[in-house]
Amino acid sequence: MKRNTSFFHQTGLLVLISITTTANLFARPTSRQVRNIEAFTRLYGYVQYFHPSDEAPQDWALVAIYGHRKMLTIKDDDELLSELKNIFHPIAPAVKVFFNSEPEYFSLRELTPGNPEYYQTITWQHLGFGLPMYNNIYKSVRTNRSSEKKVHPGDDIFKKQAVVGEFLQKQITSGISCIVPYALYTTREGTYPKADTVSTKRLTAAINNGLPKDLSGNLKISGDSLVVRLADITIAWNILKHSFPYWEDASKPAGDILTDAIQRAFTDQTTGDFLNTLKLMCAPLNDGHLFIELSDGSDHTNDASAPLILTKAEGKIVVKEVLDTNLVKEISKGDIIDSIDYQSSHNALLSREGLLSGSAQWKEYKGLTTLLNGPGQTTINLVLSSKRGRKSLNISRSIKGTGYRNGSFKTKPVPAGWIEPHIYYINLSEDSISDIQYKVALTSARAIIFDLRGYPLNDNAFNVISHLLKKSVKTNTFFTPEIIYPDFEKITYQSNAEQINPLLPHLNAKIYFLTDASAQSASETLLSSIKDFKLATIIGQPTSGTNGNINMIYLPGRYQIGYTGLLTKNNDGSKHHLAGIIPDVIVNPTCNGIGMGKDEILEQALRMAR
Repeated sequence: MKRNTSFFHQTGLLVLISITTTANLFARPTSRQVRNIEAFTRLYGYVQYFHPSDEAPQDWALVAIYGHRKMLTIKDDDELLSELKNIFHPIAPAVKVFFNSEPEYFSLRELTPGNPEYYQTITWQHLGFGLPMYNNIYKSVRTNRSSEKKVHPGDDIFKKQAVVGEFLQKQITSGISCIVPYALYTTREGTYPKADTVSTKRLTAAINNGLPKDLSGNLKISGDSLVVRLADITIAWNILKHSFPYWEDASKPAGDILTDAIQRAFTDQTTGDFLNTLKLMCAPLNDGHLFIELSDGSDHTNDASAPLILTKAEGKIVVKEVLDTNLVKEISKGDIIDSIDYQSSHNALLSREGLLSGSAQWKEYKGLTTLLNGPGQTTINLVLSSKRGRKSLNISRSIKGTGYRNGSFKTKPVPAGWIEPHIYYINLSEDSISDIQYKVALTSARAIIFDLRGYPLNDNAFNVISHLLKKSVKTNTFFTPEIIYPDFEKITYQSNAEQINPLLPHLNAKIYFLTDASAQSASETLLSSIKDFKLATIIGQPTSGTNGNINMIYLPGRYQIGYTGLLTKNNDGSKHHLAGIIPDVIVNPTCNGIGMGKDEILEQALRMAR
């Protein structure tokens, strides 16, 4: 089930609300503004995702931008409470917002129609979060809705449901609380109680009469507008707050993340500034799948790169490969990068990692992969040290920038085949295994080395597991959250258990897998079976520590956020997230080995295989 799809399209056309200002009116937020925005943001998420009234809008982004337009100018708590009621009562008439000093109470009588036996119960069910414009395993439905226009249709997706009488009572800012019923009575004609149609129409008109415009009066939805930035924070923060399964591993509480993002949004001046704000907002979630993109064509920070591959060894940033033959006379494998654009290479890497999310090993790998990226047709200054001395070079960013590269990548790759007599080598990130290889080469080998420093080339790689098994096994690593309550509380999970059966021919050779931090997601699914069922010896470095299906958030202004939406564990129930697959034999490459062109992880496997 998808929601709110009309306000953005892949073409980037937006149908949103209007606001007359495009420039920032406030250099820094006042404490009053932050208080207003945080209160609105929390109530927004509770109502959108956990209150099932029919009056709810199809395009919640409309409410987000309109709401922040109002929050910016509110002067005191009386006005704040009044405005929150003005915004939310027309779309959620059963919701209450009140001062703690003047408490209101949940009333089942107010939710019960005169003849409840003729009504059904309507409530939200979220299997993960079903979000607009992204087809995946995640779904969100309102129960007992099948085909009405103004609702989000769908059959029940799991057994657990909230019932009429359950409600949230929570403080949305100090001194102000809300009551949000989780379930309502409903018929085909609509939910009960009904909102006043006059107030609903008035709100709709107010929303539609102030769309953001540029100085020429043309519609403009962009990250250079403060209210769009605040709306994006509200939308993204609530989705993550209520559906992200790894909050226990976050580096910062959700409330602090929200406050920091709001503060930065006020000082941002450009769409690129806000792109970094979103990255900084998401980085503390420590999710290696988490990425933020701006698809309006204005972000050029990763368009190009210098033709070098970097790695880290013995605490130093080292040249692993030189991709331009014209540079070979100047730069060699094993050269140490001392500085990048007049900043120490260590600090440059830390700055890059600060915008990334995930485990320590993933952020280091990703940071090194993107460290030399920048706009096209630009140069980068490097100071390098080697046995030949120290030199400063200005190097053109002459190759396409990349955000990912297999850890096994070499300018002179090792071909699949007999790497030594009786030892067969296959790079699962580059090579597809044929049936003939299984029947002939692999069955005659005394040892087989599978290189999975990277992402599998295709699903054929998973057949390796079956050729190593002697009996069927059951994997139980993925768990999709069943969400009916906010703040990711009282969660149950749907298990996605699978059975893997043996395939012939069975491989009787000694088996070795190579891996490192570039192995993420699907690679870790494969390696988890290898590790948990003791099918091979794993050599190298810990994998990324990120697995599970991605969910996607599309935001006004053409920002996109991808994040992990389901929980992953090892087959024995132990923790996978951040830890990754730990090799049986850890190998840390050395500066000397890199300088000599050695693949020290592969060499360790060969020593063990002989």
